[in-house]
Amino acid sequence: MNDVTPQSPTEANGELLTLEQSVGFRLSRVARARKRAWTEELEALALTPAQASALRAVVERPDLSLRALARTMGTDPMSAKRCVDELETRELLRSTAAPGDRRPRVLNATKSGRALAREIDRRVRLQEATLREVLSAHEYEILLSVLERLEGHLEIHSPSNPVVEKSEC
Repeated sequence: MNDVTPQSPTEANGELLTLEQSVGFRLSRVARARKRAWTEELEALALTPAQASALRAVVERPDLSLRALARTMGTDPMSAKRCVDELETRELLRSTAAPGDRRPRVLNATKSGRALAREIDRRVRLQEATLREVLSAHEYEILLSVLERLEGHLEIHSPSNPVVEKSEC
């Protein structure tokens, strides 16, 4: 049996794959640029990307547990807790005992937290609009479809099975 991996035309000619030919490199470069722009955008609100994600998740899903928030964010519970602590200090979130069971805590946004989430959403929409200026409507839909397939393949599309990373709060 032959264990030879199929080679790309470039590889077969003895040449290395260039960075510009590497989809992974280019996706990472685009993601870094988008993250940098988003981080700068959130600095005006005195938020980190992780804090903005946590606040948006809690607004989207009232009575969210800390563990569910961590799964949604794709992070570990301690990192999510650091985000929650900071948002509670700023009175944007409130943690209370779960109804019927006092052990688990549930998270809810305060009035000022919901207002800030609306401002974050406004800024998200502006960021999305910049992508739509560069891509046609068809290209944008293709991009979303390709991202969905890649997320599914990498099993990062589901809050119940996230790729866990430590996030900075």
